[in-house]
Amino acid sequence: MKFLLIAIFTTLIASSAFSQMPSHELAKDSYKRRTDGKNVYIQKLKEFDFKDRFKKLSLSAAVEQGIRKSYDHNIKKLEVGNLELDWKNARDSFWFPPVSLMLQANKHVISDLKSGDPGNAPSGVFGLRLGDYKVFNWGKDYLTYLNAQSTFKRRKKIISEQRRDLKHVLVARYFELLMQKNIEKATKTQLAHASFVYRLNRQKIASGKIAKREYYQTREEYLRAQQVYHNAKTKSQVADEQMSMLLDDPPGTRYVTDEKLRHVELLTRIDEALEIAERRNSKVLDAKLQIENTNRDYKLALKQNLPLPEFSIDLGAYLHTFAGGFSDTGYQTSTLNSTNIELMASINATWTILGENGLFNKRRRERAVINNKIAKESLKKSMHHAKSSVRRLYRHILNMENQVKILRNKVINLKNLFDNTLKLYLDRKSSFHNLSHALLEMTKTQIDLEKAKHAHLKYKLQLAGSMGISDFPGNHFDDLAYKDEAK
Repeated sequence: MKFLLIAIFTTLIASSAFSQMPSHELAKDSYKRRTDGKNVYIQKLKEFDFKDRFKKLSLSAAVEQGIRKSYDHNIKKLEVGNLELDWKNARDSFWFPPVSLMLQANKHVISDLKSGDPGNAPSGVFGLRLGDYKVFNWGKDYLTYLNAQSTFKRRKKIISEQRRDLKHVLVARYFELLMQKNIEKATKTQLAHASFVYRLNRQKIASGKIAKREYYQTREEYLRAQQVYHNAKTKSQVADEQMSMLLDDPPGTRYVTDEKLRHVELLTRIDEALEIAERRNSKVLDAKLQIENTNRDYKLALKQNLPLPEFSIDLGAYLHTFAGGFSDTGYQTSTLNSTNIELMASINATWTILGENGLFNKRRRERAVINNKIAKESLKKSMHHAKSSVRRLYRHILNMENQVKILRNKVINLKNLFDNTLKLYLDRKSSFHNLSHALLEMTKTQIDLEKAKHAHLKYKLQLAGSMGISDFPGNHFDDLAYKDEAK
């Protein structure tokens, strides 16, 4: 009890003394507490436990897994099955007669529910129907068949083009991930330099070797470097999350890689790129298909307006007829009691005077002409956009190649400048302003170099997409990743 009273009394005295302390003494005490190594704001912030998973990743693995696990791409692959079925229906209906098995049973009474009398015997027809086969109708069915065939081939090609575009997205996203990690690394190095100078000056201010103004300048630079680093770290983590979504990996996956982006200049000439784009650009191919189909639609509209005879063969049917105690099996055609296989001609033409299609079906032909003109204008538009896109992207690529050359030399020069300025500053032969400027410029240029290399790659991917190719001749995107031997 005695010791407890002494402790309470001592605490009250200390509290009273602290409350009576002059304001300048409070400031000194606050400064001392803020500058002691334990209480100063440290560069590692408190983090939440996200339970991250680490996974080693390469470009080839990212592309393979991204394509294999893409929900959209898997849906497109399944849609190919529907395209195949539609095409088989169109092909078979044109080339083959409609052969089918048929069973037709008439309604018959099973039992009279009131009297209990049994019903009558079933009756009906079972057989093999060969149908009516068109031999010649002046190419009208053939034009429809060609339209279905061209549309099927183009839609199937579109799915392969979407796979190519997905690969380009994965390549761009993978190297964006590498870029963010390299930027994080550059800002971490900047923070290490700022931390070194700050801690050095924190020791010097205690012994009065530097002015308070310089100390606060180094402290401000240190805090600013922390802010930049943590922003870069967050962007790197967001890039991890975006990649995990593309690869269908568990949320929270953090990727580790020992690869770097190989900067390769574009070798394809502008005239070659324009020529390839005219042949393989997706929009251009769509417009060309529309021109082909509308040309056939116009020819079909002309033929449908002529009284052209249609030649066909009634292949008949093998039928088994049953009714009560009677049954009969035989072959017959649609002509009553006939078994002859006959080539027949028929004309079925209608010309409107007033009504939906105008006088003598004029509007049907006009519509076909208008659709053909629209398709031709769409082709001109697609050609113009493709060429403009190629030229624009080509200029961006050449600019980025020049920027990368300049920035590489600037990085080397600024590293030497910073090393020299740091040595002079430690020898008190240069100001902190010069050191801070050299550090900022060195870090900024390193970041600019990473962004320029990634922008160069993105423009090349966009150019390949506009040209309608997966890779440039002799310059594949799969070869742009190389091992970082320094790790």
